[in-house]
Amino acid sequence: MDVYIIGKLIKEFRTRRKISQEELSFGLCAVSTLSKIENGKQIPNKKLAESLLNRLGFSVPFGDYQMSQIELKRWNIEYKINQMISKNDFDYAELLDEYKGLGEMDFLENQQFLFFSAVRELYTGDKNCAKNQFEDALKITVSDFSGTADLEGRLLTTLELRILNSIALLDAQSGKTASAVEIEKFLRNYYETKSVSDEEVAKNLPRILFNLANLLEIEKNYEEMRDFADEGIRICAKVGQLAHFPLQIFNKGFAVHRLGNRDAGLELMRDALKILRYEGEEELIAEAENIMRREGFE
Repeated sequence: MDVYIIGKLIKEFRTRRKISQEELSFGLCAVSTLSKIENGKQIPNKKLAESLLNRLGFSVPFGDYQMSQIELKRWNIEYKINQMISKNDFDYAELLDEYKGLGEMDFLENQQFLFFSAVRELYTGDKNCAKNQFEDALKITVSDFSGTADLEGRLLTTLELRILNSIALLDAQSGKTASAVEIEKFLRNYYETKSVSDEEVAKNLPRILFNLANLLEIEKNYEEMRDFADEGIRICAKVGQLAHFPLQIFNKGFAVHRLGNRDAGLELMRDALKILRYEGEEELIAEAENIMRREGFE
């Protein structure tokens, strides 16, 4: 993509969505810098261009974006690490060293580095350290962050949203269920009401709704659990996300059973098991059956 078009793209999407320069640039750059970018007087580096477009719900393949040699090398490392994370492979310490060893990082590169470090720490090291790293990463662009109230009305990048979801995961694991629910509800509302690419919605919203249902089961809030599971079923069908579809059905059945409609609840849970068997998800089948036995639902 011709880098000179980036500014025009940003301005076009921003004005169409009726977003002010102040809203878009918050935490990323000065308003005057954004104005120069939109008017073609300044070319943003890859990270800044990516972040601005992210907040507008727009993503483009940046493999052919004009970058310096160091930016290109860091882009390739980021790609490799993201691929490893998607496969639950967190043995990428050497790649992090390579990323950092390429020279001084700007603030957005540092945010990305901290995120990758925190994810690795989460799964291979100290969860408290991981929580601190995630929060430090978010505060690079949201300096006053102390909770979701500080984020109301703000636009966020894909990376900022990933960081928030990771903080919710850690809160849930440490028993801070109410905090985790608050963050996941914020994320759910963000994906449903803000400018987010269809690809990101399809990838993340079903998981957020699934997480919410699970957290509300811990709090024994079965009405909300049922409602979010039901919403998850609709979203999975809408975006074609099949992985979470039977899990959402199972959660709805669990909640319906707990709310007193035992027959309907059992039917939903059995339907979910049928889908999981068809898909050959043996581990999930065993887990679901264990839950039903433990709760006396069989």
